[in-house]
Amino acid sequence: MRVGRSISTAIASHSALTDTHGVTTKIADTDELDAHQVLKTGVHAVGEDYLPKTSQSDQSLSDTEIPAAIARDAEAILQSLLTTRGDIVFRGATVAERLAKGADGEFLTMGVNDPGWVASTALVSKVIAATRDLAAATGDVSHTGVGFKPTAIICLTAVLSTVRGSIGIVDSALLEKQLETSYEGTTDNYGIGDQFWSIMTSSNDYCRSVVKSLDADGFTETITKTGSPTGTLVQAFLCLK
Repeated sequence: MRVGRSISTAIASHSALTDTHGVTTKIADTDELDAHQVLKTGVHAVGEDYLPKTSQSDQSLSDTEIPAAIARDAEAILQSLLTTRGDIVFRGATVAERLAKGADGEFLTMGVNDPGWVASTALVSKVIAATRDLAAATGDVSHTGVGFKPTAIICLTAVLSTVRGSIGIVDSALLEKQLETSYEGTTDNYGIGDQFWSIMTSSNDYCRSVVKSLDADGFTETITKTGSPTGTLVQAFLCLK
């Protein structure tokens, strides 16, 4: 069964078209048909391949019958290609082809030449929490329970019973920025740095963190203590994928 022929292709192969771009078309170098007659010929050239003629009168179509005939033949082509609810027809290299339905939640995308289905890229997120004694020694700390490998993390950090805090971000390339804030007496202090988070309890006592790695179930950070900071750190991490 020929399932990819267009009306123009069918006409061209119907014997002797010498000019498919003009209003008139010569057949056998002697007869001329107007554009409506050419279209009628094309409709039947296609229809012969897909539907049996219902009567002898179906051999020729009136002008008013042409749209219905085209719709009928198009439906026959679709029925011959599509086998499952959700299937899609697209133009292949030379003929119409079937793209089978995708899975639930997949997206239709365009490749170099043909369309296809890809898995959902919907945002996935998870919040996890942590606490830390600021007096703890320098070292790596692993955070798990995320359920996936993050591609970005937002960190909210504060010291209990104080006005010290930090907001940090890190991306998939481990590029980091953080905003640190504190209030000392009557003075507001803030600073922006290239860390995941930073907390200062005095000018000489502070803790800072950088993300060491993004892991299959979370991430690992390296925390460096300078001087003798004190207090209890509370944190929330919004992990994104």
